[in-house]
Amino acid sequence: MFAEKTTQLALATLALIIFVLYAQTLFFDLTYLDDNQLVQENFWFISSASNIPQVFSRDVFLETTATFYRPLLTLSFIPDAIIAGKPTNLVPFHLTNVALHITASLLLFILLRKLMHSTELSFALSALFATHPALTQAVAWIPGRNDSLLAVWVIISLLSWMQFLTHRRWRWLLVHFFGFLCSVLTKETGVVLPILLILFTIMYQRKKLPFEIWWIASMGWLIVGLSWFVMRSQVVTSAFASESSYSLLSLWNNWPAMITYLGKAFFPTQQSVLTITQNTPLAVGFIVLVVLFIYFAVLKYQKKSTRRSLFTLIWFFLFLSPAVFFHNAVVLWGQDLQLEHRLYLPLIGIMLLYAELYKHFFSKFGEKKYGKKIQVVIFITIFLVFTIKSFTHSKNFVNQFSFWNSAVKTSPYSPLAHRNLGAMYQLSGDVASAKIEYYKTLALNPNEIMVNNNLGIFAQEDGNFQQAEELYRKEIKLNPNFSLTYLNLAQLLSDQNRMIEAREIWLKGSQLNPDNPTPLIGYANTFKELDPMKYAELITQLQNAGVSIE
Repeated sequence: MFAEKTTQLALATLALIIFVLYAQTLFFDLTYLDDNQLVQENFWFISSASNIPQVFSRDVFLETTATFYRPLLTLSFIPDAIIAGKPTNLVPFHLTNVALHITASLLLFILLRKLMHSTELSFALSALFATHPALTQAVAWIPGRNDSLLAVWVIISLLSWMQFLTHRRWRWLLVHFFGFLCSVLTKETGVVLPILLILFTIMYQRKKLPFEIWWIASMGWLIVGLSWFVMRSQVVTSAFASESSYSLLSLWNNWPAMITYLGKAFFPTQQSVLTITQNTPLAVGFIVLVVLFIYFAVLKYQKKSTRRSLFTLIWFFLFLSPAVFFHNAVVLWGQDLQLEHRLYLPLIGIMLLYAELYKHFFSKFGEKKYGKKIQVVIFITIFLVFTIKSFTHSKNFVNQFSFWNSAVKTSPYSPLAHRNLGAMYQLSGDVASAKIEYYKTLALNPNEIMVNNNLGIFAQEDGNFQQAEELYRKEIKLNPNFSLTYLNLAQLLSDQNRMIEAREIWLKGSQLNPDNPTPLIGYANTFKELDPMKYAELITQLQNAGVSIE
């Protein structure tokens, strides 16, 4: 009874710590890094429960150039949007982020207890996980929930697998398969879960399972994996997706990020809201590698088993690898985003490593005079440092200006950071500052997408129509799937009464964004003077389709 009450108190305390730490994020605005599109622009879709079946047949951005198939992320937005009622009310979205972080942290505590670690150690490690500064982005940034949601499903899948191995009841295996399915439907990283579970069973728990158990498990993993692959292949079919891929070249260019992530997992310093490979500091990560090498050497010297410790590092690198080895086709090599929220699930492996480290070297120290008090002081010190850093770092996600100013400051060589800071200035009406950031962007990368489009808007507003047209056409050449540039160019041509030229551009814009009626209206207007009968026919078709013609 006492142990049960202690566990309940530990869980309640964890939840309270997280809520107090991240309460300020409930009132944060958009950062305009994906969240404006996922929440604001797609609010028409996520605010209706009737669209739930369509979630599984769309990419996460609801675009034709699909790259990321993450239906459960989109699904998680739907109740938030329904409760919010309007796209400017972000409190439900942020509250869900906090709730997911609480859930994942509580599940980590349960996992540690299931692995036979003490309540005190399980609580300490879960508290450090809950307040770890590198996970701030997963809570304070709305799209960051993708990794906390993934962690929830992975831990549920792992716990149910452990229950199945202990009790051999098939319902636990079904729960495990369901957790695996939800993992891959949340994020592609989930596909490595079966590999981890095999290694967990052999290396961590050292269990020898009969062939039939492995065969049934393998068939289940295969069925889930193939089902996910078929569903994903129906959505992710664009050429862009094939260019944005995993490859040995990506591994060669992005390997420094793995070292940086390792360093931040142990010592969360030099944080950035927009880390890129080119800006990643390696010193701390290499120091951690040396310390880990010494740790394993000491274990070997003392003739202690290294299997469990080695497994925890495999957990870290295995779940981190898909993100590090991915290259986005729209960015330069060395500019791939290595966002800190991707450490969420890998960091659980580091918490397991800490548990092993404590067992091998520090558990006996606690039995000595003042040993327990010293351990408590060390924990409280680290906990307070983590809490203060997380609280402070989360303020970089308050709004778009805080976010992108921080991005430029911490990743000065990122064209994306300068481009989007310029876009924020443009949206606020500060044209001079926007132009400065756009030119800084082009100095770093002359082919950075969307910059020429935005500079074209300025040129058009200034009456420099020829320059605007040149900039729009350059943007189309660099970024042929960006529908907005076609609309801007078509409107420019229409305003100059170049209707024949504008007609083709309007049509292309409509093909790229069929949900937007504006290009179809523009297309119809090109016939107004040249072919009134055709114009009337097109307008009638649009009105019959429910399009409002002003």
